[in-house]
Amino acid sequence: MCMYLMVAYLKFCGKLDLSIQQIIRLFQVNLFERRDLWGLLKGDPPDPIETQIQMQFTFS
Repeated sequence: MCMYLMVAYLKFCGKLDLSIQQIIRLFQVNLFERRDLWGLLKGDPPDPIETQIQMQFTFS
């Protein structure tokens, strides 16, 4: 119930045209993605993925 109220509050504050079910579905699909919340809800494309040094393999 708390999650439903938080999503309803986001919908109200953001004046979104999405239904609450659509917002929850967006959160489920993008659960492990690091994205801007308002960008996700407004439908902005994600930022390009930058390769971090930790994720690169180097051969010496």
